[in-house]
Order: sequence, then C-alpha cells, then structure tokens
Amino acid sequence: MYWTYSALTRSGREVRATLMGQKKDIVGQLSQQELYVIEIKPDYRRVLVNFLSRRRLSALSSAVFFEDFHNMLETGMNIPQILSIFKETNKDETLLISLLTLQEQLSKGKSLTEALIDLNIFPWIVNITLSAGEKTGRLAESVGTLGQYFRRSYQVQSKIKQALIYPLIVFTLLLAVMFFISLRVIPQLKSFLPIEALHNQTTQGVLFLSFFLQQYAWMLVLAVSLAIFGVYFWGRKNCYCFQERLYNLPVLGTIFKESSLALYLLNLSVLLKSGISLFEAINDLNAFDQTPVATHFMGRRNYMLGGASFWQAIEQDKFFPKMISSTMHRAEEMVKVDEYCLTLADYFFKRTGSQVDGLIHVVQPVLLALGGMFLVVIAFAFLLPIYGSLTTIAGGN
Repeated sequence: MYWTYSALTRSGREVRATLMGQKKDIVGQLSQQELYVIEIKPDYRRVLVNFLSRRRLSALSSAVFFEDFHNMLETGMNIPQILSIFKETNKDETLLISLLTLQEQLSKGKSLTEALIDLNIFPWIVNITLSAGEKTGRLAESVGTLGQYFRRSYQVQSKIKQALIYPLIVFTLLLAVMFFISLRVIPQLKSFLPIEALHNQTTQGVLFLSFFLQQYAWMLVLAVSLAIFGVYFWGRKNCYCFQERLYNLPVLGTIFKESSLALYLLNLSVLLKSGISLFEAINDLNAFDQTPVATHFMGRRNYMLGGASFWQAIEQDKFFPKMISSTMHRAEEMVKVDEYCLTLADYFFKRTGSQVDGLIHVVQPVLLALGGMFLVVIAFAFLLPIYGSLTTIAGGN
C-alpha cells in the first residue's frame, strides 16, 4: 500500500512524500528520522498507477503506438517531443500513465530500452528489438518494424476471435436450451405422461438426465470449471510439455503447430530487420520464449556452427515442413532471410486461418445437429406419448 504523509522536521519545516509499505512501519521509520507526523493517508491514485503500469497493452494499442512513434521519428522529432505529443493525443489510460513514468526514467538518464523494460507493458521482443536499434543507430527502423509486428498480431487475433464467436454463441445457446428444458420443461411434462410411457428406455433416460441436473447441476458446473482452470494452470506451469501435447492432437495439432511456427518466424523477422544476426536472434528467441519450435530452431543453430547453411540445417529436422527449408534456400541465395521469414510467417498465418475456418464450418453443423437430436429425443420421449394419450382420450377410449 502507498501512503502519503505530511511531517515536520526538528526545525519546523514541513515535508511531504509518499512511501510504500505497512502504515505502522512507515510511522516508525519517520519517528526514527525525528519527524513529527501531521497526517498520513493512503494514496489510492499511486496504487492505481502501480496496478495499471503492470498491465500489458493490447496488440492494437501497441501497433498504433509504434506506428505513430516511427512516423514522428521520421519527421526528425526527438523522443521527449514525441512523448509529449502522445500525452496530449492518446486516450489509453494504461499508456498515459506509462508515458509519465517513461518521461521520468528518461530524465534520469536511462535509455529508451531501459525505461521500457522498467514499465513492463510490452512483450520481451520489444526490449530486444529497440536495444538492437539503439546500438546500431537504426531506432526508427526498429520502431517501424515493431509497428508492423503488432499490426500483424492484431489482425491474426481478430481473425481468430471472429471465427470463434459464432460457434461459441451457438454452443452457449444450445447449452442454455438443454438446461432450461431439463430443469423446467421436463418436470412439468412428466405429470402428463401415461403410465406405459414411463417404461420406455428413452423416456427413462431423459428423466434421469433431468433428475441428475436438478440435483447435481452445481457440481457439474464446478467440476467443469475446476477442470478448465486445472488445465490452464498446468499448461502455464508446464508450457513446453503442454505445447508438445497440443501438437500431437488429431486435426487441431497441425493448426497449433503451424500457428507457433508463424509466430516464431514473425519474431525472427523482427529481430533480423533490427540488425541482430541470425545466430543471436535464434539464441534470444530460445532464451526468452522456450517453446518446442524455439528448441528445434536452436538445435539447427548447432548444425550451422558445424558449417551447414540455415536451410540445410532445417532440412535435416523432420519437425519442420518442407516449405520452410525450400523457402530459406531461396532466401539465403537472395540474402533476404528477414524478408522471407516474414513471407513464411504470413503464409502460415493465412494457412492457419483457412484451417480454422474449415474446422468451424464442420463444427457449426455438428452443433446444430446435436441440438436437433436433443429436441427429437424430447419429442419421442414426451411429446409423442402425451399426444397419443390425448388422442385416445379424445376418441373416447
């Protein structure tokens, strides 16, 4: 907790400052300094600033930030002028607070990279890229490359989200309808069933499902929630093993693997465009983002140290699609590895997007078919027996 205090020195001069910690510890510390505390109160604004400064910017906000930063650097503005303009024109609360801190850090003599590391609102690749840009005098180019990187990341994220929204809505509605019918409709229809219908296996199954949901729905929801959170936290703690298992899944494994390859190649392109050598870039990617893809590329680095070219080293590992080694062969001949890495990243992103679209086109009819089957089962288990009973009664039998 942050505390703002007003205190008097032995000479009677009033001092004001903000400290972090427990209130009693701060009061004791001030007493040791022979300060007489006039007022001490929590600084909620500083707490909010500290909380927001830990938040990461979204891909879209990061893209806009670095694109504008690049454009202003190209016009000849210096960094303090650019930050002042951002403060006046930007409305992102996280970024505004971070800009204030950034200006303070720069005024203390820190470099742009060091100041951004302290902010912790950007992913690690920003720190490496800007550090390389500052060392080589290509800061504007590095900033522009980051703008392109975040713009592509945003486009990919948007495409995936848009593709998943409709199936998620359909699935949620189907679950809601199933729960409503099982909990509210079936208990009402049960009293209208003729006695002979209670011996029907379909009817018995539906009644059991309704009874189970009425009694244990909360346990089912709790179990599913715990399972999801368990997988999530286990995946974060054992990220490498989790990703390896994802790659081995049928159908989905290819999508996960190629999306990881696309992201790695995009990161590699960014680092190469910033002036980092291929060896250093592969080493940095493995150090900062340890994934199965990064590990396989790191293994190819050792082959390259033995004298093999990049494409030959990749070709020897069956983990990589043939497309990568063929493209890198051409890239090394043209001395444009950074550009071809970006081309490959775009290729795999588009391919992944197409695969996701194709999978969703299969999932949507399956979900609708399951919903239809559920309604058919309800009709055979309840509606037809009730209709038959009413028809018999109306016929006078």
